[in-house]
Amino acid sequence: IFRMLYSQGISLEEVGIPPLDGAPAVASDEEVWQTFADHFYLFRGTPTGMWLTQELHDVFGVTEKLTSQSAAAIYAQIDQRLQSPDFTPRRLYEQFNIEVLCTTDPATSDLSHHAAIRNSGWSGRIVPTFRPDAVVNLDAAGWRGQIDALSQVSGIEVGDYASFIQALEQRRAAFKEMGATATDHAAVTPFTERLSA
Repeated sequence: IFRMLYSQGISLEEVGIPPLDGAPAVASDEEVWQTFADHFYLFRGTPTGMWLTQELHDVFGVTEKLTSQSAAAIYAQIDQRLQSPDFTPRRLYEQFNIEVLCTTDPATSDLSHHAAIRNSGWSGRIVPTFRPDAVVNLDAAGWRGQIDALSQVSGIEVGDYASFIQALEQRRAAFKEMGATATDHAAVTPFTERLSA
């Protein structure tokens, strides 16, 4: 959605994405929705447009076509539906018949939110996905602080490569204990190299 709007001259700030300089986004939720509705015609005949129209209807009961003129009324309708007990995260999980939901968590996460869900007695399956990018990207801003956080959460003082690997292994084991079966790694820069025949 952002790419389509941006390709048509809509600034990212107009759709609620803050600028890189750290300044806050200037658009309110209602303004972002209005901008989206003003340009919804761009999605006509696209898979995204068809999917959004179907979701507005099937999930939120919206029968009116989304346009500049109908935006405020549809926003209010969606907002009202989101306030109802049927739209709590757990109810939606059950209504959509979700079998498992995987979150992406940094290696430094203590996974306390996952423990709270598991200990709540709820039958939904929410599992973490191990993402160590913040501790393996040596040139990332704040890397040293991430290593300190890894030391703290793992209980292993990271002072050399061996202890770094031990801390990562400990965290991966903690993730697996919470049900994790996957890892997620960013490929910030794709490197290529010719292979000999």
